[in-house]
Amino acid sequence: MHPFSFIPFIALLVAVAFTAISAVLGTHRRAGGSMTEGFACLCGWAFVDLMGQLEPDPTRALFWLKLVHLPALLLSVCVIRLMTQLVPRAAESLRPLVKIGFAMALVFGLGATVAPGVVLGATATEWGGWMPQYGMMSMGLIPMGCTLTAIAAYRVSRHSRQSETTSIANTERLRSRAVSVGVTISVLVAFSTELIFPVLEIPFPRLGALATVLASATIWVQLLRRSDDLMIAPQATARAVLAELHDGVALVEFGGKIQSANPRLAAIMGCGPADLVGRSLSDLVDTPLELLQRGLEEREVRLNVAPGTRIPVSLSSACVQNRKGGTSWIVVVFRDLRNVDALRRQLLTSGRLAAVGELAAGIAHEVNNPVAFIRSDLNFLRSRLAEIEAEFSKTFEEGSGARFFSGGEARIDAALAGIARVAEVVADVREFVYVGSGGSASGDPTAIINSAIRLARLERREDVALKIVDVGGLPHVASGQDFKQVVLALLRVMTVGSKMGASVTVQLVADESVLRVDLNTDLLENPASEQIERFRRAEESLLEASAVDLGLAMAIELADQLGGDVSVDAPTEGSLHIGLAWPFEKDEVSE
Repeated sequence: MHPFSFIPFIALLVAVAFTAISAVLGTHRRAGGSMTEGFACLCGWAFVDLMGQLEPDPTRALFWLKLVHLPALLLSVCVIRLMTQLVPRAAESLRPLVKIGFAMALVFGLGATVAPGVVLGATATEWGGWMPQYGMMSMGLIPMGCTLTAIAAYRVSRHSRQSETTSIANTERLRSRAVSVGVTISVLVAFSTELIFPVLEIPFPRLGALATVLASATIWVQLLRRSDDLMIAPQATARAVLAELHDGVALVEFGGKIQSANPRLAAIMGCGPADLVGRSLSDLVDTPLELLQRGLEEREVRLNVAPGTRIPVSLSSACVQNRKGGTSWIVVVFRDLRNVDALRRQLLTSGRLAAVGELAAGIAHEVNNPVAFIRSDLNFLRSRLAEIEAEFSKTFEEGSGARFFSGGEARIDAALAGIARVAEVVADVREFVYVGSGGSASGDPTAIINSAIRLARLERREDVALKIVDVGGLPHVASGQDFKQVVLALLRVMTVGSKMGASVTVQLVADESVLRVDLNTDLLENPASEQIERFRRAEESLLEASAVDLGLAMAIELADQLGGDVSVDAPTEGSLHIGLAWPFEKDEVSE
């Protein structure tokens, strides 16, 4: 093969390769189809050019030199069609050129193979191959194909320059610029090497097919890399989109076998996407295939991720129809509902806690009335005790009735102290759980923490000593009721997790606009590392918190929402320190 023949041979190889790639990536896409058609025309142009170069007989070589006009003219039509689909805003002005160009390509391209005067002869070059001697008709055919594409490129470029500055317009401007540059290079190279040099009898290789192939391939690759357009590479972009979805997607054949799955579904199942291919959909869900074939919208089911492990998902399906209207595939979408399911459980728990709170408020209200009566009666008894003792002694011998009243006053005082403590607890419970109490109202931090300590003592009574370092004179804290809920949750961690005889201290420190509450225990039941791990789990997600850690998780979340902060550390393995930062009321801080 002569060195000149390698030029159309290379062009043919590149054109065939890009025709195949474009056909695969552009299936059922009109713009992808236009690219494929263009590369197919380039294949024809390069093939005809190669055959003409390899033909030793000048008479038969004339046939190939005439036939080259047909694929070249059809290529100009494909380029214009591609411009209408890459730049939709210029489609109206380009569509007439498509119709005119297609008609001219068929008429003049086929006519050039039989009409006399197109190619008058062929001269062998000293490097091999043939240099055509064009007639008057060729003088018009070659510029005609170049002129149509040049006009289309100019219209697209002008339309893009006049469009507004938007993401769509910028994409179209990028496409039009790439196409315009490619068309300009192809036209210049083709016009000079295919027409000007042969007319001037300059022996130069014909580079029109190769230059156009390389320019088209460069444009195609650039558009893929820069714009990532669905119209250019629909399947690759669709796979990229599916890979980023938070929902699991499976493509299922009509018989129920999974043909493809995106990474999200594989992550939910705990395997790789390739492991799901070929599996039956019935292995994953118990939903009848007939329902999926008819199309299903948002049905909650259980997904079998492993033997004995099922997770809640929302299932929906849609059928993909072929060109004849028949259903060939089913697209099944799985939405992970584990967080939603956890939220439901938390809402149920919160509902039960709210019901318990209302019940506790009712009990506290009912207990409060008898406590008031008992306190009133005991106070009355204590005030009349001396009078009763004097009257009682008159009926007995002197001093003999005193033994009945020995220690009576002390017992009444002890009863009054116990009733006072019951009244405080009842008041604390009513204040804490009463639905109508405003959580956003400010409050005295010392009084709030003392109230929380009294409630915390109910759980361990005298087993754990609770005391507060009273500093006094602190500004009011914001959201007093919420502050009390958080402090109580942290105190419960301390009291429940401490051994008998432990001491829990609460210290308050004013630090600019926040109150710092330091809780310390000196004798933990379990290692401090377990408590720190418990805090870590509670901080991760409120929805995933266990029933035991729900109160702690809610306290941490509440503190974070209201501008506070909860921290934990272990000075020693047997002790624990919890720090709470809580904002003061803004008005009081400014004063």
